[in-house]
Amino acid sequence: VYFVSGADGTAAGATIGTDATYVKFTSMAGWPNATRTYEDAVGIKNGDSSDREIVLSFDSWSGDTTYATIYVKVFNSGGTQQGSTLTVGTGGSTGTISITAGATYRVQWEIKWSAGALSSYRVSVTLTLRVNNE
Repeated sequence: VYFVSGADGTAAGATIGTDATYVKFTSMAGWPNATRTYEDAVGIKNGDSSDREIVLSFDSWSGDTTYATIYVKVFNSGGTQQGSTLTVGTGGSTGTISITAGATYRVQWEIKWSAGALSSYRVSVTLTLRVNNE
């Protein structure tokens, strides 16, 4: 199970780590008092022939973090949210998610910028992917 590029990955500045178990986003921006959504920032691919249980966790963030609230959600190929919403900065995770064999789930970001934010503000966030029982 590993991260793969998503349709919005370039806009979000996604860089997938060498072992594809972590991803860093460096270009996430928005507008004051508005929410920006990256619907397909990155994917999670299960290349195995068996279903796997995974956990997506917050690792770190930097930049103009006091002006942003960020939510991360995982959706299966049918568009149904899987696991819990991860709130960046709280040290949380999605909880355990079962990903079916051969499937790719998309990871969505919702960034709410405060009224005091400038359009030039950016945040960088790193997420880690853990496969249970590996």
